[in-house]
Amino acid sequence: MVRAAFPKLIESGGGIAVFFGSGAAERVIPGMGVYCAAKAAEEHLVRQLAVEAPQVVSLVFRPGVVDTPMVQSVFRAGGKAADRLREEFSAFERNGEILSPEVPARALVSILKNDPRRFHGKIATWRDGV
Repeated sequence: MVRAAFPKLIESGGGIAVFFGSGAAERVIPGMGVYCAAKAAEEHLVRQLAVEAPQVVSLVFRPGVVDTPMVQSVFRAGGKAADRLREEFSAFERNGEILSPEVPARALVSILKNDPRRFHGKIATWRDGV
């Protein structure tokens, strides 16, 4: 997607590229190793793009733990890491850390309206937009 979009963005004078990151990029979560590694790679790609294509504002947005089908599927997970994975997400639930989708959506709109360049090559979280 980057190979297809970035030349057109650069040719048109720039733009904004938002990549959806995750705190999982910095953690080891049983049963989610591939997801964690992919998110870490994605966040590194944004730092690389910020240097190689500075005319396109590239940032990572971490929405937090959002009440999505993916999060709900954790509570029904099977496999040898399922118990540890459920406990991890149950702690998010007990601590009131699972957000409705509207919370990060409003935060991202706020970030994009209020100088997104400040996050060029960096990570913005839903808290940065409230």
